Amino acid sequence: MNGLRDFCKPRRHEGRIALVVSLAVSLLVIAALASGCGSAKAKGVHGTSIAYVKVLPRKRTLQPGVAQTTQIKRQLAFVVGVENDGHFLEQNIKVTLMIDQKPQPIRRSLTIGQIRRGALKEVVFKGPFALTELANVIPIKVNVAPVGGETNLVNNSATYEVRFTF
Repeated sequence: MNGLRDFCKPRRHEGRIALVVSLAVSLLVIAALASGCGSAKAKGVHGTSIAYVKVLPRKRTLQPGVAQTTQIKRQLAFVVGVENDGHFLEQNIKVTLMIDQKPQPIRRSLTIGQIRRGALKEVVFKGPFALTELANVIPIKVNVAPVGGETNLVNNSATYEVRFTF
């Protein structure tokens, strides 16, 4: 029992304790700075891209540079698949669809609230669409607004060709 009493007695080595504590704090600060903790810029890539564009109700996938014929129906809609190609959660991503017909183009925008890294979200642009050009090939332009820190913008927009018929 005498050993336990000696163990519980406080021993005064204040100089050594202060030195050990300050050394431990210094090591924590160095480790935090080395790992990037507290730095303003996080390492990694930000970015989104267009994965696909489909025309409903037939679920036909559009291809850039290939004109496709689509019937005008009440259920006509365009589905844009947006993929998060970066390393971070992205928020408030604006997706714009423009049917570039004459004389009045149709422009609609929707916003994706958030998309996790590596995830894919769909945006559905539902009709009715006031289409005035029939039988002509009309450009359909899709644009995904860049997110903060995004550097590769090549995959954020695409143009498709569609011929609408009855």
